Amino acid sequence: MTEGYLAYIDLLGRPWEKDARGPQSFDCLGLFLEMQRRLGRPLRDYTVAPGQLALAKASGDWERVEHGEFGDGVLLDAEDGLHVGVVVAPGRMLHTRAGTGVVVESYEQQPWCNRLRVIYRWKS
Repeated sequence: MTEGYLAYIDLLGRPWEKDARGPQSFDCLGLFLEMQRRLGRPLRDYTVAPGQLALAKASGDWERVEHGEFGDGVLLDAEDGLHVGVVVAPGRMLHTRAGTGVVVESYEQQPWCNRLRVIYRWKS
């Protein structure tokens, strides 16, 4: 757990900003891409929408799983479209959105539990 925590502790509290890719601020996709980079998985920046993670999954590098592990992608429904986070502990995700900035929250409790679409795991 400590090793995983060290992978993102410096990101906590950074502000949300539309279309931001870091390092000072992030949108949800930018944060997801940064975490994947830190985990040695540099991904293409799908700037259209966070839901493009589903298209990246189609590349064969991702597989759908039932239970998240550290580094997995979490795809959720949000008020303004699709939202993406990164699993950092069982049932918990690192994500960012307007009003909260980068935080760790449960995707198994409100407000996210009824919005969970799918969890993807990197295969390669």
